[in-house]
Amino acid sequence: MKNFHMISGLVLPIAGCVSTFIGCNYELPQAGTTGSTGTGQGGAGATGAGGFGGEAGSGGQGGAAGQGGSAQGGAAGQGGGSSVCEPGTAETCAYTGPAGTEGEGTCKPGTRNCTPKGTWGACSKQVVPMPEGCSGAEDTNCDKFPPCSGAPIKAFPPIMQTSGDDLVLAVATAKGEGGKDGATYAAGFQAAYSFNQMPLSNHRVLLWQRDSNGVFHDWSNQFSFISGGGPNAAVATGVAVLPTGDVVVVGSFAGGSLTIGGTNLGDSATTNTFAARFSPAGAVLDAFSIGGNHYVETLAVATDAAGNVFIGGSYMGSPKIGTTTLPMTGDKNGFVAAFKSNGTSWAQPLEGIFDQSVRAMVTVDDNDVVIATSIVGSMSINTTEGPKTYVGNSNADILLSRLSGTDGVATWNVQVKGADVVGNELDAGGIAANSTTVVLSGNFRGSVDLHDQTLIANDAGDAFVATFAADNGGFQKYTVLGGNGAQQVRAVAIDAFDDIVIAGGFSITLPLGNPPPSANGGFDAFVGKLDANLLGRWSRKYGNDLDQVSLAVAIGNATGHIFAGGGFQGQLTGIQPLLTATGPADAFLIELTN
Repeated sequence: MKNFHMISGLVLPIAGCVSTFIGCNYELPQAGTTGSTGTGQGGAGATGAGGFGGEAGSGGQGGAAGQGGSAQGGAAGQGGGSSVCEPGTAETCAYTGPAGTEGEGTCKPGTRNCTPKGTWGACSKQVVPMPEGCSGAEDTNCDKFPPCSGAPIKAFPPIMQTSGDDLVLAVATAKGEGGKDGATYAAGFQAAYSFNQMPLSNHRVLLWQRDSNGVFHDWSNQFSFISGGGPNAAVATGVAVLPTGDVVVVGSFAGGSLTIGGTNLGDSATTNTFAARFSPAGAVLDAFSIGGNHYVETLAVATDAAGNVFIGGSYMGSPKIGTTTLPMTGDKNGFVAAFKSNGTSWAQPLEGIFDQSVRAMVTVDDNDVVIATSIVGSMSINTTEGPKTYVGNSNADILLSRLSGTDGVATWNVQVKGADVVGNELDAGGIAANSTTVVLSGNFRGSVDLHDQTLIANDAGDAFVATFAADNGGFQKYTVLGGNGAQQVRAVAIDAFDDIVIAGGFSITLPLGNPPPSANGGFDAFVGKLDANLLGRWSRKYGNDLDQVSLAVAIGNATGHIFAGGGFQGQLTGIQPLLTATGPADAFLIELTN
């Protein structure tokens, strides 16, 4: 298990080392509104009321009934003497759910009844798609697929390919409504991407949107990176969605000048962090950098229901983040920071010896944030009981911590320790949480101490998934994905039924699903599901005989569909349309049923 090295000082953990690409060196209408007044014609008949049908006008025998104005959502109003409907009758309303779902599964249009006054009541009992769990047989998300199958729905090819390596590192979904999932966002990097005939760069920012109608948009050209001439990169490492629907993208750049929209963030010789906020339509609303002459690399971002933004990563020197200047360090220390919706901010250093870095984060209970930090050497963290030091080994430990969203002080910490033996490795994969449970995945070689269990991996490397109590960090359960070849779980997510979706890659075999899949050769990407007890439900693999990996996963709240992103060589088999790489490796975003 090695790292995907981009440039010196900008290192991203991705997948097991099996090639140069995989990790070696890189929303019914209700009753109608009243219509416009109808006009009675002939004699002295009174004008009939429009919309719901007026009473007959007096006098003017033989005059035609006035015709009412149209009513939104209901039948057109009729003139004097007419009713809109026959009391006691009913009719089917127009279906307002997503196209193609009416009549599928449990989805159906609503109905409305005619009142004794001859007017239509409100439409009711419409059923639109909703998430479906694995315990029932009904197709409640109306996607025509059996529940709990992980069936592939669609692969989203990029609008603009590049001749170099492209990779999705992060995926996030916006809140949907009316049975339709919100937009999905994928962020990462693309290599040798030319913007307005600018010089080619080693790495440029990748940012995609799959909107709520399933239409694909490439927003990458909002980022212009000009190389300074030496090793250089601009990479998006995290993406999250605010309650407003705005999108926050974070990442790092070095060795050149980065402009986001019309905002130039300057030229960074060392690694700096960028943060940008986009509207759902792709307009850049805000952009800024962190670091200046100091090294600041951001690897994770999360948002909460109050609109607060949290970031985490590592730093060297003494950078200012928000209003906080972090203490000077010559080693690489970790940090976590918050930019509050009220305009305030805070930042907490994770100080230590050698190398500390926040690898993943997730918000919990709408305010606090849980982080997974890699520790090499030792690290001090501020807790409710004062500073506490954790000692790691030379091959990295994982510290799982819950921090107060108010000030970043830790309320609990759990250490996952790897053996201090040459050749042993331990790296945090993904993190997810709901109100009761925190899920952590990790990838390791050698042995790992998890609670009171010692996990032993094979030589190629195994993965674990573990759960902890969200309120106090208490250990709950774990499972190991091992066996022949290498297995890695790079991302996790929790659905509305407490099942856990995992994504990663494997070689040879993956002990998940019935039957368990075998790799097509090389390293195959996969997406799978575990129940709340960490027992396997299903898995799906993607790829040909070259190398592929899933690095990020998110779940749509309206349908429960799964969106996964990563990179592939050759072809991404197992889903349509078939994607074929145009360069050494291409990025992908795929949609699966639950």
